[in-house]
Amino acid sequence: MMKQNNQLMLHIHNGNQEGDTAFFRNRYLFNTVLDIMKQRPQKKFLIFFHACSIGAEVYSFVIHYLLQQSNLQFEIEVFATDINRHFLNVAQEGFYPDHILKTMTNEEINYFQFSERRFVTPIDEIKQKIKFLSPVSFLDFKSSKTMDVVFLLNALTYVAEEEQTIAIQRIANYNSFLFCVADVHKRTIKADVQVNGYIPITTNIESIHQAWDENSNQDLLANEDKTNKSKFIKIPDYQYKLCSIFKKKTLIL
Repeated sequence: MMKQNNQLMLHIHNGNQEGDTAFFRNRYLFNTVLDIMKQRPQKKFLIFFHACSIGAEVYSFVIHYLLQQSNLQFEIEVFATDINRHFLNVAQEGFYPDHILKTMTNEEINYFQFSERRFVTPIDEIKQKIKFLSPVSFLDFKSSKTMDVVFLLNALTYVAEEEQTIAIQRIANYNSFLFCVADVHKRTIKADVQVNGYIPITTNIESIHQAWDENSNQDLLANEDKTNKSKFIKIPDYQYKLCSIFKKKTLIL
C-alpha cells in the first residue's frame, strides 16, 4: 500500500515492512555524484541501487542524469533491487499518484506522463535505462559485474552494526568507484569503509546531509550552533558519520 504523508513523502508498507520514500528527495546528492563521475574519463558507468523500495530514487537519479546529459560525456546503465518483492513490482510497473509532481520543477515533470485514475509514470526513455532484478537483501547480493557506483540509501540502520560491516565488505568486492549511503551506524562507519579502501568525499556534505530528514542526526547536532555553517567540523569524524559519498582509493579499471 502507498499513501502520502505531510511532507509529500510516499509511505509504503507490505506485511511487516514499511518505510518512507520520495521523488527527488536529495537533489544535492545526485548532482554531486554526477559531477564526480564527470571528472573521470569513462564512456559508460554501471549504477546499482540496493534497497530501492518502490523505485522513486532510482527514477529520480536517471532523470537527474537526463537533465544534464548534454554536459555529460558518458552513458549509464542502472540496476536496482530490494528485499521486498511487492515493492519491486511497484517499482517496475512505475505508476505513482500524481501528487508526486507537486514538488518537482517543470523540467522534471516533463519526464512523466499521465495515466488513468490520476496516476503518472516515468516516460519510456527513463524506464529503458533501468533493470530491476529479482528481490534480494543487500546482505546476500552477489554481482557478476563490477559496479562503478553503488547506492544504499536509508537502509543500513535496519540491520545490526555487525551486519553493516558485512554489507559494506561485500559491496566493496564489486564496487569500483563510488559508494553512496545515508543513515548509517555511526559508531562503526569509519572502520567499515576504511578497511575496504574507501575515503569520504566531503563536497557539498552539509547540503547533502541537510536534504535528508532533519531529525536523522539530532543526537550529533543538538548542541551545535545552528547559525554556524561550519558546525560539522566540530563533530569528531564528521567526514564519515555525516558523509553520503565514499570513493575507492584504488580504482578497479
